[in-house]
This record gives sequence, C-alpha cells and structure tokens, in this order.
Amino acid sequence: MVKKLRILKYLASALLMLLSAAPVQAMNSIGQTIQIHTNLRSFIGKPTWLLIIRDVDHNQIIPYLYDFSDNDNYWIALTYSRNYLITVSELTMNPYGRKFSNFCNLESMGAVQHGVSMDVYVSGKLSRTPGTYSCKVLKYPEANFNIASPQ
Repeated sequence: MVKKLRILKYLASALLMLLSAAPVQAMNSIGQTIQIHTNLRSFIGKPTWLLIIRDVDHNQIIPYLYDFSDNDNYWIALTYSRNYLITVSELTMNPYGRKFSNFCNLESMGAVQHGVSMDVYVSGKLSRTPGTYSCKVLKYPEANFNIASPQ
C-alpha cells in the first residue's frame, strides 16, 4: 500500500509540473543550481536517483531522474528561482528493488533554501548495503547561474 502511495505521489508531482501555468523564465536567468558529482569505486545493478525539487517562487515541481551509467558522473539540477525545497531524494538499486530514501540527506534539510546553491559529492561503493558510500554536500550563496544564449 505504501509503495502504491509513493508511486501515485511521484505521478502527481510529474503531472503538476506538466500542467503548471507559471511561466518559465528566460534561459539566461536560471535560479539556484544543484551540481552532483559521483566518483564511485563501483556500483551494482542499474541504480537511479530520483530528485524532486519544489520551486517555491513559481510554485513548480521539477523532477530529475539520473541513471548511473559510469563510476564518474556529473549532473546538474536547475531551479528557476532563488528559493526551493528538495522534497524527494531517493536512490533505487535496480533490479533488486532496494531503495534509499532521503539519499545524501537532501530531504533532511527540511527548510526552504534561500539563495543557496549546492555541490553534492558521492563516493565509495553503491550497493544494497547502507554505509558503503559517502555523500558530502557543500552549500554556497550564488546569485545566478548564467547559460549562454545560442547565437
């Protein structure tokens, strides 16, 4: 029952994002960023990381799903505002079905992040056993993350 509720929660979040009427800002005015770096010794199966961010300023839900394809990965999660909340950070070890909720303690921050970007570093070995990997989260104030406009 709990599993079905979680799936419905994820589907509802994705649907809200698609139906959101809030305008998306221009590409050169991205808000805060979460940069994710992995430097793993190894991983088993095909792990995926679900990250859901709530953009507080525009009332948008922004889901990200990252597939671990290599030991060294670099991903970036963008918000369109300065204020956001990480509502879901879940690692799933496929095909084993083992899930790690609140992966890297990103949901544990609990409060809305105001004008803070993050670098998340994941190292070690991703396995079905907790404690074989480590996460380091660095927070820093960042006014804007500019993306060059195509010309």
